Amino acid sequence: MKLYTKLTLYNTLSKLVIVLGFILLVPPIIEQIANIHNDAQLVSMKNKALTIVNRVGAKQFMEQERDSVFASYNILKEEFISLEPLPGNPTLGEVVENTQRNIENEVVDFRVLGYTFKSGSQAYLLEVGKSMGRVEVYQNNLKKFAFYILLIALLVTVVVDIMFTRFLLQPFQRIEKKLKKTNHPETFDFAPISTSTVDFRYLDESINEMMRKINDAFMHERQFIANVSHELLTPISIIKNRLENILADEKLPEDAAMRVMETNNTLNRLSKIVNALLLISRIENQQFLKEDDIYLADLVNEVVSEIEDRAIERSVTLTTQLDKTIFIKEVNKYLLFTMLFNLVNNAIKYNRPNGSVAIFCYKEGAVVKLEVKDTGKGIPADSLKLLFDPLKKVKKDKSDSHGLGLPIVKTIADFHNIQLTVSSEVAVGTVFTAIFPRI
Repeated sequence: MKLYTKLTLYNTLSKLVIVLGFILLVPPIIEQIANIHNDAQLVSMKNKALTIVNRVGAKQFMEQERDSVFASYNILKEEFISLEPLPGNPTLGEVVENTQRNIENEVVDFRVLGYTFKSGSQAYLLEVGKSMGRVEVYQNNLKKFAFYILLIALLVTVVVDIMFTRFLLQPFQRIEKKLKKTNHPETFDFAPISTSTVDFRYLDESINEMMRKINDAFMHERQFIANVSHELLTPISIIKNRLENILADEKLPEDAAMRVMETNNTLNRLSKIVNALLLISRIENQQFLKEDDIYLADLVNEVVSEIEDRAIERSVTLTTQLDKTIFIKEVNKYLLFTMLFNLVNNAIKYNRPNGSVAIFCYKEGAVVKLEVKDTGKGIPADSLKLLFDPLKKVKKDKSDSHGLGLPIVKTIADFHNIQLTVSSEVAVGTVFTAIFPRI
């Protein structure tokens, strides 16, 4: 999982934890707030009632009631106020409680503030109340308001977190892009990434230093191969000339001539190996230019024309199915010819008698695919991973193959950013597919 995804997931989950905590904690808090607000209103109603009582007197305030008790409810039965005399010497003070009242044969839940006081020598109980239904409406409104605020805050913080995480990880993403677009150490961009984050700067510097060491190692290895190849070609050429001069001697015995010819054939194989290694080295050292624009079908036809005599010798049928409109730019025609020639040559060499080799060239979406399909011996699954390794000869036979044909194919493919895939089934055949970059 990518770091950006992990951070985004962490931020999202942390927000969900906050929401769950909010859902669990806010209702009792809101209930407490609503009670405080409601109690404050009850106190205000009590104070107003006491002001009137103090001004007109408790008896005059109550004189309209036959039972000497004053009680008044609003039309919706949401509020009430009552005043009644108390016998004896009751405890003075204020009490708030939730209770039920029977109003016109209907039981209603109220939150009631009861206040006991004296007016003259008489004690009175003043009660003011609000229905719990009205309190619950107020609580629900508060909960909705809090939920909307939470939702807005959550969305804003998620967006801000995502934007900040993306901004914070921009240097890391630039480092990642540097690595992804590097097909070879020589093409690596050593320019430092601009960032104020010390960790990212250190990571970039470490990667740059590592790539420099890798590039130096590659350069030394390629230079060594190139030098050895050049040094070997000269003595090989000299030895071959001497062997040919010996073979030209008519007095040479037949058995000695046969041994000289076998030695000459060994030198030829050695020469092919050295030339193949030299070609790989030159490609890896970027000594070839990609300045050709070609129709892929024309290239395939050139390869078929060059190799069809070999196919006839081995009784192998060559067929093509080509999209003649496919045009590719900025390639090296010679190298692509060599790549395709090696693939077709292998398909012929390791085919069965009266077998076939089919070459397909077509577009698939935004890419171009070139397939070489044979009806040959096939390759065991455990050998596929060794297929492109230099000097690893997978097919065991008496051919003069030196094991560098497919490594050359892979080197040329990498040079052109071509993806190679192989599928094979023993005794059925093999399909090599070259997938060209987007066109």
